[in-house]
Amino acid sequence: MLYRRSGLVILVVSFVALLAGIAIAIGMAENTSYAFRVVGVFVVLGTGTALFLTARRWAGYFFALCGIACIKAALALVFGVSVAVPRLVVTDRQLVFEYFGLLGGMSILTFRFATTPPKSNLQALALVVAVVGLAWSMLIEPNIGPLIISIAAVAIAWIVQRFGQAFHGRRLA
Repeated sequence: MLYRRSGLVILVVSFVALLAGIAIAIGMAENTSYAFRVVGVFVVLGTGTALFLTARRWAGYFFALCGIACIKAALALVFGVSVAVPRLVVTDRQLVFEYFGLLGGMSILTFRFATTPPKSNLQALALVVAVVGLAWSMLIEPNIGPLIISIAAVAIAWIVQRFGQAFHGRRLA
């Protein structure tokens, strides 16, 4: 039972480590010295490496994470308050709508990993970029750039996997 859920544990612990590492690296921590920021960068790189090596275990759970976040954004749009903390009134509906669209797109692109693990290193790398981008965009919330880059990485991996098979076996000469 624990072996089956190890992917979920890896994803949750790595996500928390990424949040901490990115916050330290971009100077959101109390200590903003150069050495402390370098430690944050190494935490992000180490966590990204661990995620890359274990992508087959947690890939299906990332779809669920994106789907839940998309549903929370939709409910925040409908009711006008945050689902997690009902006291927080949604003031920037355009930002919440953008998050809803981006997380919905990410959910659609990562749905295939709910049933089949990533087949190539490119897909695993794209998933790692997506996790890092989601964590980074949570920390610098008004800026959705990291989330857009994440979706682009997953989309490129899907295009290469989908249409790259058509060119397999063909010789150029």
